[in-house]
Amino acid sequence: MASCIWRTATPARLQAHHLELRHLGVLTCLAEAGPLNQRALVDRLQMDKSSMVYIIDELERQGLAARCKDERDRRSYAVHLTQAGRDRLAVATTTTDDVMTELLTPFTPAERRQLHELLAPFIERAARGPDQNWCGSYSVKVTPKRSPSCRRACGSAKTASAP
Repeated sequence: MASCIWRTATPARLQAHHLELRHLGVLTCLAEAGPLNQRALVDRLQMDKSSMVYIIDELERQGLAARCKDERDRRSYAVHLTQAGRDRLAVATTTTDDVMTELLTPFTPAERRQLHELLAPFIERAARGPDQNWCGSYSVKVTPKRSPSCRRACGSAKTASAP
């Protein structure tokens, strides 16, 4: 029930930042892991390839991420988090934290601590996922669109690194 309430309240709040949960998942993964190729993002987020292409296209259009030649494998592209992406992620994370705080309002501080202690092992296991590479799960089926050129954003994204 709480998950249902959170998944209803959070997207409505994220709209103010022009983000959806699926964008938040990719931005968070890039912030935690650094630049990744699209295949690595698909594997880590357990999402289908066409959905990932569409999400990265949306993030590129907003200037939050950029595809650049992968320095380790020049045949592929790595997705980089831009500074604008880091800034938007920070604001969106505050928004999702606020939603969670509101959800937990009925609990006393002691009950919140107890809930945290009970859920911590479950969350740690879920975060490891089946292959130890999982960053989160925001699987969404979307209709893919053609990828726009990324040359305009790659220059500033190459030097960007995860916080």
